[in-house]
Amino acid sequence: MTSPWTQDGFPPLAPRPFDPDLDEATFDYLDEVFGERDLVGVEPVVRSSGVVLVNRPDEAWHVLGRNHANYVKGIGVRKVRMLLGKGVIAVDGKAWRDRRRVLQPSFHQEAVSRLTGLMVDANRRFVDRWCEQAAAGEPIDVSTDTARLTLEIMVQCLFGSDLERLTSDAGDIPFAVLTDDLDRTLTTVHRLQADRQRLRALIEERRRRPEPEPDLLGVLVAARDEETGEPLEDKSILDEAVTLAVAGHETSASALSWAWYLLSEHPEVEARLHEEVDGFDLPGPVSAADLKQMPYTRRVLDEVLRMYPPGWILTRRALEDDHLGGYEIPKGTHVVVSPYYLHRNPDYWDEPDRFDPDRFLEPPRHKRVYMPFGAGPRRCIGDVLGLFEMQFHLALVSRRLKLRYLGEGHPAIEAKVNLRPKDRLVFEGSIRR
Repeated sequence: MTSPWTQDGFPPLAPRPFDPDLDEATFDYLDEVFGERDLVGVEPVVRSSGVVLVNRPDEAWHVLGRNHANYVKGIGVRKVRMLLGKGVIAVDGKAWRDRRRVLQPSFHQEAVSRLTGLMVDANRRFVDRWCEQAAAGEPIDVSTDTARLTLEIMVQCLFGSDLERLTSDAGDIPFAVLTDDLDRTLTTVHRLQADRQRLRALIEERRRRPEPEPDLLGVLVAARDEETGEPLEDKSILDEAVTLAVAGHETSASALSWAWYLLSEHPEVEARLHEEVDGFDLPGPVSAADLKQMPYTRRVLDEVLRMYPPGWILTRRALEDDHLGGYEIPKGTHVVVSPYYLHRNPDYWDEPDRFDPDRFLEPPRHKRVYMPFGAGPRRCIGDVLGLFEMQFHLALVSRRLKLRYLGEGHPAIEAKVNLRPKDRLVFEGSIRR
C-alpha cells in the first residue's frame, strides 16, 4: 500500500529517507537538505510517519501560530519527558493551557523587574571571582560558570526563602548536578531523584503553611484547576520545578557561552559594547528601562541568539490533515522547524554567517523570520526573564573584564535538546577597571 508520504501532493522528497531527532545527525541532515530547498518532505526509515522540514517563515508561523491548535509536540517529546517529566514544555491540550495560565503572570515584565536585585547579587559574586582569577592569571571556565550562575538565579526564583535550607541539607543548591552532568541521559534522571525527594517533602510542608510563598513554587502549590478547583498533584509540581530549573538556566547559559566566544573573536564589536556599558553605574539597581538605554548591548544579544538559538529545533505533529505551502500534510505528519537554519536563510538575511549586531538596527526582512524563543502560543514562557538576565550579565561583565577565548578554531557544536558548545569554553581574562 502506498504511504501518504510518497503520494502526489506531499512536498517533494529529500534525496534519502531519514528519521529526524534531537541530535547532531539531524542538525547535519538539515544543513544538507536546506541547501537545496526550503520545504522538503522526508520519507521515514523506521518511523511510521513522514516528516516535513520547513525553512520558510510563513509556513513556520502557520504551524506554530496561525493553526497551532492542529499541532501537538512532535519528535523528541519522549526524550524531553524522560528528563523533565510532564512539565509545561512537554504536555499538550488542557494540561498545557492550565500550566501556562498558572505560570505566565510570574514571567511578565513587572514580575521579572522584582528579581533584578537577585540577579545583581548573583552576577556580582561571579564577576568578582572572575576578576580574582584574571588577576592571578588563572583561566576562566565560562561554560561551567554561566551554567552555575543561571541555575542559582533560577532556583532562587523557584524556592525563595527555602533555598538556603535546601542547600544546607543537601550540601549544594538543588539541581546542581545539571552543571556537571551534560549528557542528559538516564544517568542524569537518576541523579536528580534525590533532589526530587527533597522537593516532594518541601511541597508537603508548603501545603500546610497558611499563606503561599511569593516564589514560583508558591505559585504552583497555590494553583487550582479552573473547572474542578483541585490543586496540582505533587508530581505535576515536581515536573514543573524540574522543567523550570533545567530549561530556565540551560538556554541562558548556552547563549552566554556563545556570546563571550563571539565577542572575543570580534574585537570591534567588543569595543563598541565597552563604550556603551562604561556610561552606566553597574551593578547598582537596574530596571528594564535602564537596559533599554543600552541598545547596542541588546543588539549584540539579539545577534548571538540569531546565530546560536538554544532552542535550535521545534517539532510538531499534525492532528488532522492540513495544507502547507501549497502541499498536502496528512494527519500524523511530523513538521520540523529549525530557528537555527531559519536565522541563516540567505533569502531573509544578508551574509547570514557574519556576526553583525547592527543588522538589528532595522527590522528583519520578514517579521516572522526571527524566533530565538519559538513562536505562537507556545513561545518560551521565560523569554522576558532570559533576555533581562543575559543583557544585564553582558553589561556587568563587560564593564570589568575582557575575555579572550583560549581554544583553537570554531568551537564544535552540540545539537541535542539545546544548541551548546560541545566542549567547555575557557577564556583568559584581563581586568578593565
